[in-house]
Amino acid sequence: MSYVAIPNRMFAHETEYFTTNDEFLMFYHIGTLVIARNPNLARLNIELLNSIMLLDQKNLSRGKKRISVALLSLHSKGYIKIVHSDGELKNNTMLDITIPEIKQSIYKESVKSGGSIYKGYTAADDDMFSRTESVFELKVLTYVKWRSKISYSISFKEWASVLGVCHQTAFSIISDCMQKGLITKHSGDYYTTHDGKIRRETNKYFETPTKQESDPSKEANTVKRSKKNSTESKETRPHNLFGTDYLDENDIYVYFTTTCDLAKEQGRKRIDAISKSSASGKARMDNLKKKANVIIEQENSEKHVMKVYSAFSDANKEHYAIEYDNEQNYRQSKQFSKQDDRDYSYLLGND
Repeated sequence: MSYVAIPNRMFAHETEYFTTNDEFLMFYHIGTLVIARNPNLARLNIELLNSIMLLDQKNLSRGKKRISVALLSLHSKGYIKIVHSDGELKNNTMLDITIPEIKQSIYKESVKSGGSIYKGYTAADDDMFSRTESVFELKVLTYVKWRSKISYSISFKEWASVLGVCHQTAFSIISDCMQKGLITKHSGDYYTTHDGKIRRETNKYFETPTKQESDPSKEANTVKRSKKNSTESKETRPHNLFGTDYLDENDIYVYFTTTCDLAKEQGRKRIDAISKSSASGKARMDNLKKKANVIIEQENSEKHVMKVYSAFSDANKEHYAIEYDNEQNYRQSKQFSKQDDRDYSYLLGND
């Protein structure tokens, strides 16, 4: 299953490396949009990010402004590197965005915040994203996944700082996450202080395990019928439509773009089986479809750019050819006009 390596220092709320909710969500989406031949490079623009993130559906212009601000902030904090050829950053400017490799300092070097050390990364996978409905929930799930590995206790004061909200709002967000089954709380034990006062240890939180995404019986029937079809399929691109492993965005992309009827039908059966098996299964399929459509849009955008470039080049060639012909004609006319056709016979004398 694919994932995005979220630098843990993004949660370091007392340092300049702390990220806002917009920045955190954007880093995740950029990580899912990397190109196949380079897992650290994404080619996109503000328009594309806005269509995915929808930060402000009531005011698209304001949403695009927030995306621009978040992009530049992530760049200044060292989480991404932005390269583009335009003089200024516009909504349709094609951007080459590079995410650091795991071995680089953004992951390796530690920073201190609130008495804690922030280092390394947490893998935010497709399943985590499909289970959440807001950036707050994704942040909570990612933070809990990291902290639970060391049995770390988290106070509501810390939750408020990590989520960038007040204490009361943090309490509501954590309560909602527990009600939705995203996380589980292990309440702290009561104890008595040396002066006789009763206190309670800080709560610990753990990620709630997810159930199998699909009904094995439904999947088994589909797989049995697909064994013969897999050898007859004309789809040559790598995919798992006829297999039993988890589907990913590449599989859905192949399903959307294939011209092979067998692969198309098998993909539909698997997606339907998984979607009908559970609410989380349907959410995951919807999320993968969305990602696959983004890949298709990105490809179409690149094809459009190349088409415009090609048309521009052809137009230039034709323009220069015409100029060349005109120049040649001009030179010939100048040569002709320079021929001296005056009569010099009188200089030869009379016969």
